[in-house]
Amino acid sequence: MNLCNKIFIIFLLFTISCSTKQNKNVKSFVIESNWKLRKKGTGNFIDAKVPSCVFTDLMKNKIIKNPFFSDNEKNLQWIAEKEWEYSCKFILPDEILNKKNTKIIFHGLDTYAKVFLNDSLILKADNMFRKWEIDAKPHLKNDENSLKIVFSSVNKTEKQLQSKSNLRFPEGKKSFTRKAAYHYGWDWAPKLLNCGIWKPIEIVAWDKCKINNIYFSSNILSTDKAVIKAEYNISSDEKTRVNIEIKNTKENKIVFSKKFNLKKGSNILSCEFEINNPRLWQVHNIGEPYLYCFENSLSNKSILLDKKTTKTGLRKIELVRDKDKAGKTFYFKLNSNPVFMKGSNYVPQDVFLNRVTADKYEQIIKDAVAANINMLRVWGGGIYENDVFYDLCDQYGILVWQDFMFANNLFPDTKHFIENIKVEAVENVVRLRNHPCLALWCGNNEIDEAWHNWGWSHSYSAKDSARLWENYKTIFHEILPNIVKKFHGDIAYVSSSPKFGRGNKQSLVQGDSHYWGVWHDRKNFNSFIPNTGRFMSEYGFQSYPCIKTIKAFVEEKNPNINSEAILNHQKNLQGNEIIDQYMKQYFFVPKKFSDYVYISQLLQAEGIKIGIEAHRRAKPYCMGSLFWQFNDCWPSVSWSSIDFYGRKKAVYFFAKNSFKNVIVSSVEDNVKLNIFVVSDSLKNFKAKIKIMLINFNGNILKQEESIENISSNSSKIYKQFNIADLLIDADKNKCLLLSELSIDEKKICSDIHYFTETKNLKLKEPTITFKTKKTYSGYIINLASKYLAKNIYLSIDEKGCFTDNYFDIIPGISKQLTFITNKKSNDFDEKIEIKTVYQTMDK
Repeated sequence: MNLCNKIFIIFLLFTISCSTKQNKNVKSFVIESNWKLRKKGTGNFIDAKVPSCVFTDLMKNKIIKNPFFSDNEKNLQWIAEKEWEYSCKFILPDEILNKKNTKIIFHGLDTYAKVFLNDSLILKADNMFRKWEIDAKPHLKNDENSLKIVFSSVNKTEKQLQSKSNLRFPEGKKSFTRKAAYHYGWDWAPKLLNCGIWKPIEIVAWDKCKINNIYFSSNILSTDKAVIKAEYNISSDEKTRVNIEIKNTKENKIVFSKKFNLKKGSNILSCEFEINNPRLWQVHNIGEPYLYCFENSLSNKSILLDKKTTKTGLRKIELVRDKDKAGKTFYFKLNSNPVFMKGSNYVPQDVFLNRVTADKYEQIIKDAVAANINMLRVWGGGIYENDVFYDLCDQYGILVWQDFMFANNLFPDTKHFIENIKVEAVENVVRLRNHPCLALWCGNNEIDEAWHNWGWSHSYSAKDSARLWENYKTIFHEILPNIVKKFHGDIAYVSSSPKFGRGNKQSLVQGDSHYWGVWHDRKNFNSFIPNTGRFMSEYGFQSYPCIKTIKAFVEEKNPNINSEAILNHQKNLQGNEIIDQYMKQYFFVPKKFSDYVYISQLLQAEGIKIGIEAHRRAKPYCMGSLFWQFNDCWPSVSWSSIDFYGRKKAVYFFAKNSFKNVIVSSVEDNVKLNIFVVSDSLKNFKAKIKIMLINFNGNILKQEESIENISSNSSKIYKQFNIADLLIDADKNKCLLLSELSIDEKKICSDIHYFTETKNLKLKEPTITFKTKKTYSGYIINLASKYLAKNIYLSIDEKGCFTDNYFDIIPGISKQLTFITNKKSNDFDEKIEIKTVYQTMDK
């Protein structure tokens, strides 16, 4: 159930749940109980829940095993070959039946469905991303009503559509289907072709007038004054006169009230009002994501006809693409300030979308904020996310790069398909346009690159190639940008991500860039440095999830990388080989599987850290770094920083540190070691920079410090060393360089630089001591070590999370963190387990 369903007032009638809004004119009835499911053609119904899907209903009734466990996925492909029927009975209250207008709204049907209301076919649905609104009045009864939805096999439907087409597509017959692409499998996702009622079904009834949607935009916006335009789409049964009133509920102030004439049918009305000294919405690392709450009332002769509340933020977001000496800029200005975008690519949180609760949405957004992320890219192979996702991004101050749902494929040019995607695009743009978090609309993921770089354009006859590319231009160069311009004109549109593919020199000088030299091309981690473009919207590296997560899907007591279940949860065909290759280069390959898993996470974390900091040091040339990927849709070996169960990998903590507003970042440049300070603060400040060469016993070999003026929104080298001179009396395998930045004696950030790969470090067995203290939020933990403790991994079999992990402890410098939990434990200290790199070494 999504967040909006939770606010409904429960009304029980024939075990049907309904919600009736307080508005006396517009009434809503949600059909969410008493549902049954069967395989079409059989007489055996099982209980179902809506929103739902066939897989979760079959699991709940113990008809199938968990698709995520072991290799069960392989044995459940038959589900996509069958037709499935959902049905229920319901009685409507008089307050619904007596209304003049009654619509039934299907907010999400996945995907090919025929809908029967009281045995009348009212809808043939064929787009997962659309809502379907049907006039129900002619079909409803005063007594018991029946609703039946028959879902056709996606596989069979696609075969039928393909047989009627004289075109073939790069990714085959799935091109015909408007369905989440990741359901077909990806190199991090299983193939589980789901179907079902994935969003609520409601009946909405009203008399006279109804507000369909409202759009708030800022024509003039400054810290002194905001001129706000409100545009209303209103349906009316008759020619009438109404009053529109807008109330700023946070200040309990009426900001607009005026009478308007309505015609019969659809009406577009607009008005303007001013707010003096407005509070602007900012990303959380720059300021406060302040939200205004406007209550919109539609009345006639003091009779309330409809009321809707809109939360929105006042902000100006610009994508700046100006010519410069190198090529073209690509950066975002928020309220006139250039802002470096620090973030990741977000994918759906589950294969079975009905299981993603409001609490899960809030946790993932809180985790993003805690990781110092200020932008998430909603990737085009998933879904246009539920409203709650964008509400939370608004609330917590995270910008959203929003792809349209087109990824790595080409599409039909039939009239029906084109009209279908037009409606899809309009509906979703209109639905999301009031969210201040929306920063960009992007046409697709990697299709332009695939056409020009992956050989697609040469895979067809000249005639078919021209036809396919012409349709690509129609969709992504005409239809989608025109829709964005018409309905969300203050937001930029780009046709594809990336603008140019890797290998094209232009990819590093203009547009956004997907850099996969690391991983797919197997280049070393330092190749991130010279391959930094204007905005890095994809790059990544895989790792295994933690052992606890692996045990949730593996049956074996002692699994290994070649276990059948492990291999089934590694969807990148060369993934294990690539991890192994990089591990040999930077670490070593442990014999014990649990150690291998741990080292794989450190490997991923080190690589992404190098990438993030290369991008940030290149500021303002580069103004964005979004690693692939933030989260998972199932438990697997993947590029994620947070696994399916919400457990954070090492890369999460490394990214959290590298995404701080101010960082110290060291990098070797031939014979030199450069110490950068990168600041995203919009203010200049003075800071002390302290640099120490320390051996692994904790002895300070060299030390210097200085007071520096740190410029706002900048990246600059503040210290430079000749590496040979720096290490003249030191063993590079036994020492490190610690750089600390402090303001008023308070340490803001630090950086540890090693002069060789981890596999070459001459580590001693660390003697780690720790003390804990119970607090209202959990436990404070203080740790220290006699010798360098490399990449301390703390784990405990308790519900909760550590605020930091996989960190180094330098002798003489203690580390403090918190384990956040609501649970009290008498033996907390005894339950903590500690692992370091030293323990995994072949000694």
